[in-house]
Amino acid sequence: MKEWWLNNWKVLVPIIGAVIAGLFTTFGILLKHWLDKRKHPTAPPKPLPSSLEKEDSFIQPKRPNYEYNLGEIASERGEYEQALRHYIASAKAYEKIKRLSYSHDHAASLIAAGVACNHLEQYEDSIKYYDQARAIWEIDREKNKHKIAWVWNNMGVVFGEQNKNDDAIGMFRNAIEIKENMPMEDDVYTAGFYTNLATALCIKGNEKEALIYYQRAHDVFEKIYGSAHLLTANACKNIGDVLARQGKYSDAMCNFQKALDTYEIDINANYMEIAEIYSTIGAVLGSVGEFQEALDIFLKAYRACRGRLSEDHPQMQEWLKNLKLVHKLTGRKNFNRWLLTQLADQKGQTSIPLITASQKYSIRSIPVSTSPPAASALPNQRNRER
Repeated sequence: MKEWWLNNWKVLVPIIGAVIAGLFTTFGILLKHWLDKRKHPTAPPKPLPSSLEKEDSFIQPKRPNYEYNLGEIASERGEYEQALRHYIASAKAYEKIKRLSYSHDHAASLIAAGVACNHLEQYEDSIKYYDQARAIWEIDREKNKHKIAWVWNNMGVVFGEQNKNDDAIGMFRNAIEIKENMPMEDDVYTAGFYTNLATALCIKGNEKEALIYYQRAHDVFEKIYGSAHLLTANACKNIGDVLARQGKYSDAMCNFQKALDTYEIDINANYMEIAEIYSTIGAVLGSVGEFQEALDIFLKAYRACRGRLSEDHPQMQEWLKNLKLVHKLTGRKNFNRWLLTQLADQKGQTSIPLITASQKYSIRSIPVSTSPPAASALPNQRNRER
């Protein structure tokens, strides 16, 4: 070994020297970099832009979810324009990710954007976003049938808002067709689709078929929730409205009474529904010449919402118009004095139960009239729960 070092030391000394010099050079560079960082700290990284409109934005999987949550917060506050911006940003971010695992979230952002557009009365954009969501879920139709049915229903609601009842009816039928071909078709959503289709049919004037779907909705609600649930009561009210329009007053009264039995459990929460039923009953009584009883019932409808709705509210104006008409038909004069007398017991009161169980209209057989109640005296079909 000694002989080897003696023979090769002239070669080894330059190599060892070069290695030592390299180590010192590297150490010097690292030391200089450390000192520079202490003198000139690095600026913090810039945050991601709030809007994801730029194509070169760096998209993280959590970012679209963050935008969606901001949209939900804005939507709960009723700030639909701001909510729409966040939902669109979320949808665009998911579109850039282009992963199948995020397709459901992408569609959910589009659905939320469609709902926000509907609130803003941007109906064409609403339909566009709903249709884009449906196209995503159609990729795996068997797995997403219930979601596709839901989209058809939402599109029907948008068409209904535009008074395009033929298109709305087509959308609702598509939703029902999908749900009825699924194993578990008797659910709340199916009943909601039945109700929406029946409402559109009633507006169209097809009351016979509307009654069939209102009855189907009632059967589903009663099966799931029982007869004392608000959804079941709403279905009874809808059936009663159609029967009254058809002149089947006795059957209509039976359904109205079933609805009232449930609504009157919580009068302050359901005063609007109670008033609408009383208004329809008053129209029925007026159509068969029972003007005094009709006047009493219309007065109950007016009292139920007085103090809860403003006097210039369209519904209050409609009930006041009905009161004046029936008051005149009873042969009375000076309507304003009569009304002030009837409402005298409400002065100074703000929120009290105005309709009690003892004031409940008693069911009795009413002769069938050849002409149904005037349409103006019946509740507006478009205001029904969808």
